[in-house]
Amino acid sequence: MKQAFPFIPTVRASMASMLRHDLVSIFTEQYENGDKLEAFHTLLDFFNEDIRKKYGNEEGTEFCIPHGSVFLHIKIADDMFYLWVDFLHLPHNGRVAFLRELMNVNIEDLNLARIKKEGDLLKIEYHCSFAQTHPSKLFRLIGNICTFADTHDDEYCSKFGAKPCVSPKVTPYSKADMNRIVEGIKCIGEITITEVKLNADNRSYGIAWNVLASSLYQIYYFLQPQGKLQFDYIEELERFDDDDDDRPIEEVVNGGLLFLKRLMSMTEDELSKHLYHVEKIVSLNTGSSLSSVQERMNSIYEEVTAAVQVEDYKRCYIRIRYSFYESLYYFDMQDDIYSIIVEALEKSSSKTFKEASTILYAAMKRIISGKLSDVDVPNDHTSLHTGSKGHLQANNSKGGECKEAELIKLKELVVKSIDDRNLVDYISVSKQIELALLDIFLERKENKNGQETL
Repeated sequence: MKQAFPFIPTVRASMASMLRHDLVSIFTEQYENGDKLEAFHTLLDFFNEDIRKKYGNEEGTEFCIPHGSVFLHIKIADDMFYLWVDFLHLPHNGRVAFLRELMNVNIEDLNLARIKKEGDLLKIEYHCSFAQTHPSKLFRLIGNICTFADTHDDEYCSKFGAKPCVSPKVTPYSKADMNRIVEGIKCIGEITITEVKLNADNRSYGIAWNVLASSLYQIYYFLQPQGKLQFDYIEELERFDDDDDDRPIEEVVNGGLLFLKRLMSMTEDELSKHLYHVEKIVSLNTGSSLSSVQERMNSIYEEVTAAVQVEDYKRCYIRIRYSFYESLYYFDMQDDIYSIIVEALEKSSSKTFKEASTILYAAMKRIISGKLSDVDVPNDHTSLHTGSKGHLQANNSKGGECKEAELIKLKELVVKSIDDRNLVDYISVSKQIELALLDIFLERKENKNGQETL
């Protein structure tokens, strides 16, 4: 591998969470004031403001809400609250093994809800007094039921021969999206297999693992699978990227390669069965915040900063690529951070490692420093150390003075945070000082190298 991987756009219009966190305090206050129906309606708006208009009755007491391949039914009547999903129909054969599996589900996977058998129909249901419907409880309950039902129904149909109860509302991917996805899997897969084999032959399994993990996360990003393929993909990523896995790294890498080759062998018709747009009210991912993204990226940022200082461009690129696609997999990414990541990945596409590292490192630095809108991602011709030639010239005149003035101001903020015993501000400002000092170090190193060249 002599250059960065190509960038393949995702089919999703937005990666941001649909949840409206500004409504949490409102539905909590409504419930505590005794306005329980209003609190429940606000909870539904918290999930998606269109739910009540599209899927409820005029009184706001009955709902049939699509979530992936299932429908969530809610009914409020006679001071009782009923919630259920028509899950699956029992298979004709192998029922005992299937029911034994579901007994474990009731114990281990479902919280308050239970799987109930009504003839051949399996329902996931819960009911309680309407007075006991605190919004926080219902939020966790709805998330648990919807996630389990949509994640496992295809698995049980494949494994036990169960039959689905309903046909989900889906919109197939466009022909253009399917063509891009098929070509993307082939392209990313072939580059990955070549690079992994090269590093495995050299016993460089750490690099091989990083390259393969990044590619699996990248393919998931532009694939956005549903159904059985989503279940299998998530299971594979959990096995592959498991810190507690005791298997030798060679075995882990080989297992990941087998999964990648399986993806590459799937025809467009086979893929299309698992690729479609579908409505969901809860996400498998965690909603992002700046601090949560920074926490996930921080250790890799420190690692690639060290790589920058010794001009190890390939290592810097490989690790940031891994960090960015991993974050896009685990988070419903807010728009400001998402735009920084995707713009950098797109601009670094198929560039040399030096060019790609410049772009990706600058993007990660913006996220870690919290400066999400101050500056643009550098253009294709910038230096990893200076940002651009014009930036270097500015530092030769007033740039250094600006940095020193910034450090003096930051020092005052550190002293204030200590006096106020404000640990959050202290940590934040200390990180900014660290970044400012690193800038000065890299600029002086670049200036020194330039003088030696002259």
